[in-house]
Amino acid sequence: MGFYAYRNLQVEGENKYAQGSVKLTGELKSISGGGEYKYVLATEDGRTIGVVPVKISFDDFKGKNVEVAGQYSGTVLYVDEVKELP
Repeated sequence: MGFYAYRNLQVEGENKYAQGSVKLTGELKSISGGGEYKYVLATEDGRTIGVVPVKISFDDFKGKNVEVAGQYSGTVLYVDEVKELP
């Protein structure tokens, strides 16, 4: 997206690329060399999704089954809620 398009988005006062909040469940795993993210969520349907914590910590949830809530930016899910599942 060039500067002209970005400027028009600002003028219109909306982000046309924003997506709504989503909830996913799976196992939270720590990875190395992830670049943009250091954690992935391995879902029950076999997907692996890069996740980034926003104003929270994933430290207590590594290796556990969790439900996360957040918003996608591209293919990365920025998570602002996480809870451990039984």
